[in-house]
Amino acid sequence: MTDATGAVSGAAVFELAVICVTHNSAAQIPDFAAGLTRGLGRSTSVVVFVDSGSSDTTVDVIRVMLPDAQLL
Repeated sequence: MTDATGAVSGAAVFELAVICVTHNSAAQIPDFAAGLTRGLGRSTSVVVFVDSGSSDTTVDVIRVMLPDAQLL
């Protein structure tokens, strides 16, 4: 269902979406997470990581460093 502006009723509204593709990036995630957190500040945002089959601890590091991020 949509409202008068065409927005979906009850849907979350974000100012910014950050999509990041990763592959064996565990070593880079801490600096990326720190910069992302500083850069986003208090904006309403969604962060999505798309991991392409990492064999290191990329997914674990993302879950610890950015627990609100979505992982695909």
